[in-house]
Amino acid sequence: MSAISWSTGSVGRGWLASVRDAIVLDLVDPPALAQRAAQALHPTVGMSFTGVAIRGESGLFAMHGVAGGRHDSVLHQIRLSPGQGLGGKVVALREPVLVTDYVTDPAITTHFRELAILESLGSMAAVPVIAGGDVMPISCDISRRNPSMPS
Repeated sequence: MSAISWSTGSVGRGWLASVRDAIVLDLVDPPALAQRAAQALHPTVGMSFTGVAIRGESGLFAMHGVAGGRHDSVLHQIRLSPGQGLGGKVVALREPVLVTDYVTDPAITTHFRELAILESLGSMAAVPVIAGGDVMPISCDISRRNPSMPS
């Protein structure tokens, strides 16, 4: 029987959940999984840019998945904590958040404003994925600003 097919709800098998989770986590490369998720989500969502940030052991979220970015190497360096930027707001609120203009929205912290200008980011939706009561990854889907719009 595959470790992935073990049911956590089966009587007498509850102890297998931690074993299954340890096996699966050791076999899966979270940054590679985030990148594949961003690439799979990007054409489906239909926005200019899709990012997937995953929580590391430090508690910070790292943007490991990037699709449609203009400066991928810079985007992959993003690290955020609860409350920083739109992604951090989503972690703190534990619910999706949408802004119509990331650069000018007064409710968004300025931590990533320069990068948003560099990437010409406009409207943005961020969605937390909650597993076991914790926010694990965050999906950010973003449209680019119209080139004629002022930054």
